[in-house]
Amino acid sequence: LREDRRILLAEDNPVNQKVARATLERMGLRVETVGDGREAIAAWESGRFDLILMDCQMPELDGYAATREIRRREAGGARRIPIVALTAHAMKGDDVACREAGMDDYLTKPLDRARLETCLEQYLGGPAPQIAENSAGSQAVSRPVPSQSPGNAQEDPAGAPLDWNALMKTADGDEEFARELVALFIESGDQTLAAIQAALDAGDCATLGAKAHSLKGASANLHAQAAATAAARLEAAARAGRSDEVAQLAQTLRAEIARTIDYLRTKVA
Repeated sequence: LREDRRILLAEDNPVNQKVARATLERMGLRVETVGDGREAIAAWESGRFDLILMDCQMPELDGYAATREIRRREAGGARRIPIVALTAHAMKGDDVACREAGMDDYLTKPLDRARLETCLEQYLGGPAPQIAENSAGSQAVSRPVPSQSPGNAQEDPAGAPLDWNALMKTADGDEEFARELVALFIESGDQTLAAIQAALDAGDCATLGAKAHSLKGASANLHAQAAATAAARLEAAARAGRSDEVAQLAQTLRAEIARTIDYLRTKVA
């Protein structure tokens, strides 16, 4: 990848944003970050970016709506910019939703560096992608999926709330960066849990689902699987309006986040 390439990263979660930005910068790319869809559109208008990494779930204006608006404005003659969706899901139909919004491709979070590199090489001047016709007749990108090399560090004990070795791999072995991630996770986690409690008290399932989604992504980026799973369950119940379940699920999430934070503090002490 050429080092003069500029990436616009649209991501509202501070932990996800920090991890993604660091990963991109280690690849030699120049990165600017924004926190919602409206900011993404305003930044795109400057014309200084080569590609947008667009989170699908953001406040104010989500990634789908922001992409549709950019594509609408491009129809007036503006240069078409590649937009790659960032999604916490890997469900059937997600690729269709992304492409219907005008996105060129999508990556699941937490980001896998090898897959990210393959994707960026495709859209930023790397080897030409192989194009195949899918069953609906539309074009779909086909590219090899790189294998991941296993870590060789000592494993965390059974029952640990997160995989510290995987976190260090995410941090590229940089202990200082790992500590920064931990501090940011603790700070933003406390704030999100407070927002979840406020949404519970107000009976606001929409906000509850959005905040649980945010905490799910942050937990996944730190490889705290139990917390990510608890957040995912709360998000699903909130979005489905299952108000009889959300209080207990929120309590479970608080317990998992507390267990994760306690463990992180022992690791960075």
